Amino acid sequence: MATVEIKTADPRMAAAIAEGASVVELRAVKAENEKLHAKDGVRAIADEKRWQRTRKRLARKYYTPPMNPVRGAILTVWAMLWLGIYKVFDHLSAWNREA
Repeated sequence: MATVEIKTADPRMAAAIAEGASVVELRAVKAENEKLHAKDGVRAIADEKRWQRTRKRLARKYYTPPMNPVRGAILTVWAMLWLGIYKVFDHLSAWNREA
């Protein structure tokens, strides 16, 4: 037989509730509990739909357009130029320390 735990701030109240609960009332509580658990599945589906709508709305709001290929090529060349400058600087600095 399953047990039902009753939590209240006043232990006397919990005892009064437990003593007054009949088998019919316990069945009603169990049935209500099963209904609530059955609704969790429905709620999960609804939550998923709401989350999908929210994702779409946020994707529209915070959309970042793709970069122009020409601009990407220019930035790549710029980055490679600076990388080369730093490599040459490191090489010349090391050569200067040796001498």
